[in-house]
Amino acid sequence: MHLEKIRSKTIADKEQLKLLLSSAIEYNECKNWNTWREHNSSVEINLEEARLTNLNLKGVNLEKANLKKANLKYTDLQEAYLVKANLEEASLQGTDLEGACLQWARLKKAKLQNANLQETMLEGSNLQKADLYEVINLTAKQISECKRIEGILYLSKEISLELVKMNPDLMLWWQQGMIKEIAEVSILTDEEGWTGQWILPSSERNIGQYF
Repeated sequence: MHLEKIRSKTIADKEQLKLLLSSAIEYNECKNWNTWREHNSSVEINLEEARLTNLNLKGVNLEKANLKKANLKYTDLQEAYLVKANLEEASLQGTDLEGACLQWARLKKAKLQNANLQETMLEGSNLQKADLYEVINLTAKQISECKRIEGILYLSKEISLELVKMNPDLMLWWQQGMIKEIAEVSILTDEEGWTGQWILPSSERNIGQYF
């Protein structure tokens, strides 16, 4: 990996990017980076548009980091600390986020196709218009804990049924046969709970069940 070439193509802080990349290359679970952050907790982290693909960033501390439009495809971010990080429009396709902390993270328009979200903590995160197509190990509980999810989510039948079971009205409609299969769902959440609109398959003409 050529650090100079990568740095010159981004608007990220060059010194921060260099430190993070060198720490990842050493395969020491980002010890050098995390130690630096412990001693420089007040420093703002700017990694906007940084290219961080195919790296070992397991356990990295990127709390409140600016990772807007960053390319993190196929990177190992298991158990990473990304609380309140800005990941808007970030590329996270194929990224391993197992056990990562993404509470109150900003993921608006982030691309998460085929990302592993097993036990990823998403409480309070903003996934507005994020692309969650074919994400791996996403659960209904994780969805319900997000602060905001708006747009079409392509969910499995299993997750859709779990979401239905969380809402009494939807569960009643399901039991009465009013909802046979759910193809897509739009969810909007706020401090008082989560609301949204189910979009049924084209064969079901009663499109627009609200909860």
